[in-house]
Amino acid sequence: MIGLWTLSGAWCAKELTDGKVPLHMIDELGCTTAQARMLVECGLWAEAPTGYVFIGWAKYQPTREKVEAERKKEAERKAAYRASRGDTVGTPPGVPLVSQPESGHPDPTRPDPTNKEKDIVHAARARELANDFDEWWLVYPKKQGKEAARRKYLTVRKTVDAETLLEGVRAYALISAGEDRQFVKLPAGWLNDGRWADDYTAATGASKPTASRQQFCLEHDGYPLPCDACARNSEIPEGNQF
Repeated sequence: MIGLWTLSGAWCAKELTDGKVPLHMIDELGCTTAQARMLVECGLWAEAPTGYVFIGWAKYQPTREKVEAERKKEAERKAAYRASRGDTVGTPPGVPLVSQPESGHPDPTRPDPTNKEKDIVHAARARELANDFDEWWLVYPKKQGKEAARRKYLTVRKTVDAETLLEGVRAYALISAGEDRQFVKLPAGWLNDGRWADDYTAATGASKPTASRQQFCLEHDGYPLPCDACARNSEIPEGNQF
C-alpha cells in the first residue's frame, strides 16, 4: 500500500496534478478500490468528485502554479542570457530581449547566468580529483601527512594525469616492500620530487617483475629479487637463491 502511495505521488508530481489522482489512473497505477479506501482510512488520501487527492500535498510538494512560475523564470533567464550574447534563437514569444551595453560587456548589475553551470562543473571535477587521490593514497606505502599529500596531489594533477601517478606509486610501493619505514619517503615529498617518473625497474637491477611467485623475496612479501633489503642486511634467506 505504501508502495502504491509513493508511485501515485511520483505520477502526480510529474503531471503537476497538485496531488489529484483521477479514477482512471487508479487501475493504471495497479491500485484496487480496496487499497484506495485503505489510503483514505489511513488519512493519506481523501475522496474527491473525480477520484482521490493527497492530503497536505502543498505542504510537502511544490504546486503546479509554483512549478510553472519557476519554469517561466528559468526560461526568461536563459533568453536574457542568449540576448546578451546576441543569440536570439529559441527566445520564447513575449520574452523581452536584453540589449547589450554599449561597452560590449554584459550588464555588471545583472548576475552572471553561467555561475550555476560553472559551479556544477567545478563540483564534478572536485569529486573526480578526490576519488583519484583516494585511490592513489590507498596504494602509497607510507600513510603519513595525508592532508599535505592531498594538497600536493591536487597541484601535481594540473600537469600530470591520474594514471601516471597511480602507476608510479604502484612501482614505488613494490620497490619499498620490506624496506625500513624511515627510508620510505613521505607522500607529499614523493610528489614534490616528481618520483612518479623514476625508473624503479632499473633501481632493482632486475627486469620488470612478473606475477611469478618464484621471482619475489620469501621474507619480504612482494619485494622482487634480488632483494635489496636482504642485501643491506647481508642476509640471503633460504629459498631466495636462484
